[in-house]
Amino acid sequence: MQNLRMFRFVRALFSALTVWAISSTVNAEPATIISDTSLYQRPSYQAPVVAPLANGSQVELVARQGGWKQVKTESSSGWVRAYQVRSGVVNTDQQETSSGGFFSGLAALSRKASGLFSSDRKDYSFQRTATIGVRGLSEEELKNARPDFDQVKRMETYRSKSKPAKKFARKGGRKAIKLSHLPKSSAEK
Repeated sequence: MQNLRMFRFVRALFSALTVWAISSTVNAEPATIISDTSLYQRPSYQAPVVAPLANGSQVELVARQGGWKQVKTESSSGWVRAYQVRSGVVNTDQQETSSGGFFSGLAALSRKASGLFSSDRKDYSFQRTATIGVRGLSEEELKNARPDFDQVKRMETYRSKSKPAKKFARKGGRKAIKLSHLPKSSAEK
């Protein structure tokens, strides 16, 4: 009986590992590191550094978590900031070319202008910059979202009462002032 349980456990474990291995390789996609960076053990700057990654390194993109992407190299795996990796094989040596129309040109001008604010004033060469937008909720999470009225009631308990708030403001030397409304614009009249 004990051997049968052990056999079933090992079989279930092997099946789970096989499914995990297949799903992790199916979902991986080629990507390119676009600036010298460090590969972190976890998605945090406080995590230990696994290895340095050079600009142009080819990796496999495995997962995303907030502003971080999990990548695999030939010898290790870990996490990098999302703006430091691009999906696909990217030529990191090529100069920017104009082929995307007005908005592409506007974005290129913005990137070049940001190079003027370099802390190294001896070198006015343009620098590449990157930005990232991190969404808090996925589309699926937004679709499935439901209001939690108990949490709303709990939040309302943190609201300041008028009398203690005024006392706190007086203690800090703050005074209430009356502001007049802005005049209506011609469109509002």
